[in-house]
Amino acid sequence: MCYKFGDEGCLLLCNNLAGNQCITRLSLTYCDLGPICGAPLGRLLVETALAEIYLDGNHFGCEGAYDLIKLLLIECEKYNIDKEEKLRADMEAKIQEAALRVQQGLPAELTPAEKKERKKKKKKKKKLSLDDMPPCGPFVTKIHLFDNEIDCLQADGFAVVQK
Repeated sequence: MCYKFGDEGCLLLCNNLAGNQCITRLSLTYCDLGPICGAPLGRLLVETALAEIYLDGNHFGCEGAYDLIKLLLIECEKYNIDKEEKLRADMEAKIQEAALRVQQGLPAELTPAEKKERKKKKKKKKKLSLDDMPPCGPFVTKIHLFDNEIDCLQADGFAVVQK
């Protein structure tokens, strides 16, 4: 446990871990981290190979937790948009190929013999498991945020009064 780590230590750690490709798990439990550390840690999750982060027992509150997760959400949305664009481009290519085949007087679909010919040309690749895959950007599997004041209670246990 690192009780005196604090926000400054976290910000320094985040700056030094930028571009990390080897470390996949980080534990900063009970390090007295505040909401200011949410965005740098979120950026670290998005830009490095970190897959698991343990932040139990800090003082992130709603603001810090939101900043941490917001960057992951933005990155996931970008990934989904890119994936949709790629699928759309593949479908358009297939439609153009079918139209070209019809123009040339060939059937729109490949015949079973042509499909077999294409399959023979492809080499079989070894299937990669998750352990074999190299780190390749944001692939977060665990975010632990237990006991981080992400509720309506203050550190002393009393509820926050809304104005």
